[in-house]
Amino acid sequence: DVKEHKQAIPFRRFNGGIGRTAQAKPFGMTMARWPAKSCEFVLDLLKNAESNAE
Repeated sequence: DVKEHKQAIPFRRFNGGIGRTAQAKPFGMTMARWPAKSCEFVLDLLKNAESNAE
């Protein structure tokens, strides 16, 4: 959902210069982003773990 900008990731630390978005409201925050590179890394890691589990 993050890659399609349907759900944002809240930034609690290192959030200087980050804009505000309404998608951060469920987390009780105002600042959130959609980190594409981090999401790709985690998805690749999950795919690798799934492949190794077989």
